Amino acid sequence: DTGLVVRDDTITDVVGYAERNGPAAKKNTAFANRPAKLKATIKSALFRAEKEFGDLTFTSVTGYQDYKRTMTEDSDGTPNDIVFASFPYQLKQVTQELRLFHDGDRTDWTAGVYGLHAVANNQPSALFNFPIDGPAPDGIYQGGFFPLALNADWRMRTNSISAFGQVEQSLTDALKLVAGVRFTFDDKTFTDADNAALRTCASGQPGSCFLVSEGGDGTANPFSLDYDQLLVSGKVALEYSPDRNTLFYASVSRGTKGGGFNNGFYPDNTSLSQIPYKDETLYAYEIGEKVTLLNNRLRINTSAFYYDYSDYQVFNYFGLVGLISNQDARAYGLETEIEAELADGLTVYGSAAYLKTKIYDVSKSTPSGAVVTADREMAFAPKWSGSGGVTYTTPASELGEL
Repeated sequence: DTGLVVRDDTITDVVGYAERNGPAAKKNTAFANRPAKLKATIKSALFRAEKEFGDLTFTSVTGYQDYKRTMTEDSDGTPNDIVFASFPYQLKQVTQELRLFHDGDRTDWTAGVYGLHAVANNQPSALFNFPIDGPAPDGIYQGGFFPLALNADWRMRTNSISAFGQVEQSLTDALKLVAGVRFTFDDKTFTDADNAALRTCASGQPGSCFLVSEGGDGTANPFSLDYDQLLVSGKVALEYSPDRNTLFYASVSRGTKGGGFNNGFYPDNTSLSQIPYKDETLYAYEIGEKVTLLNNRLRINTSAFYYDYSDYQVFNYFGLVGLISNQDARAYGLETEIEAELADGLTVYGSAAYLKTKIYDVSKSTPSGAVVTADREMAFAPKWSGSGGVTYTTPASELGEL
């Protein structure tokens, strides 16, 4: 066979089942014993109103969203009843922003407030049947199982309010100062009525047993946690434009990402102190240029940056499930974009980037149970990346352009 998958009936899983599908390039069929289902509904509304008062513009933006999702899956993808999971989710939120903008000769400024109220509910569950007998000759397992329950029943209420402002001041005809600040107060309450990993099991099993009402020996241990934090972010930048085709800039900014709570499935022996994670703070330093040459036919943008993170929010797997924790981190790199119009309607463009990342002192559990701590790279952060393309535009009679 060709492709990424080799068809070999001698390769079986733990219960003796052999994948019957062919090459990865072709359509495959999963012979599952339970149906898969995904249904999502979104109801949303957005109302925007603007009013000008001379050189002032007032803007109001009101938003509403109601999101519901039901999802079930046969996670083992075989005719055997090994893993079955369900992931329902509900979210309702209301947002309101009031903003005032001033357009001046040498000074522009924006000021406003933003509020959010959201309530999320989730009741994920999964059933694991670990085979305890030998594999079946025909791959259809009929032996005994050791069942394991994963379950959560959590609710989170979020109230957030922000006040922000930014000013752009022309110091000279070529030099501009940009400064802004944002204050955000987050108030979150997280409750979990029953998480399987935190159940008290009469058998002495460290969580993930079944409740007494389900035929097991487990008792739920509900809990409630709060998060209240004032977050401050801001930016200071200088922009120098010796002419309308050239811009040099340098900026220092502070960004924040609110803390929260690990939710869903927890590893066994998880303590309540591991469930909250702290807010993340980033100090970003950047310099760059944007240049247009050859009568607007060539554009070159280049920047260099250094990011310094405190309490970077890291997702780390522990066995089958994962938790977010806080570690310090840093990243730096270069990126450039070039766009050239070679002829009327014909444009080529490309970009390239170099990125170096490091997360300090990340702990990882090994299959043997040992914990290894080491520095690691960020996920989805390739050292080298690039892209490019070609576009051609031509008149298409009365229809416009093609």
